Amino acid sequence: VRALRARTRAATVAASRPERTADGRVSDFEQGAPVATYGSAFLASTDQMAGGGSTVQLAVVDGGAGGQGRALELTGTVDGKLPYAWAGTMWMPARAAMAPVDLRGTEAVRFWARGDGGTYQLMVFAQSRGRMPTAVPFVAGPE
Repeated sequence: VRALRARTRAATVAASRPERTADGRVSDFEQGAPVATYGSAFLASTDQMAGGGSTVQLAVVDGGAGGQGRALELTGTVDGKLPYAWAGTMWMPARAAMAPVDLRGTEAVRFWARGDGGTYQLMVFAQSRGRMPTAVPFVAGPE
């Protein structure tokens, strides 16, 4: 138990506090690339790393939501070979993959999604959850 507490304290101390914009915005894609104001760029993420066959392509396109000029477009397929198949985009608040980041004070994740009316998921990984992300479903309607 002491060793676990020591590791937890060390991880908390090592967690960085990212420099965020005043409004907390991660990206508006106006640069024409899937970059973020802090952390990693938006990356393609699929179940291929686990033996699946899903695909995804990311592109920044004109016609962003909420009066923005551009948006991140995802196209692809989820093949269903795995019971937990996925295809989408991944963004990490730290530049190093899966590095801890102190996001205390962050109250919500907000984004606009436009799509085919299907149900999709926002998944958030946290050290306290191990390899199992918290998943929140949302519908990507035409608007």
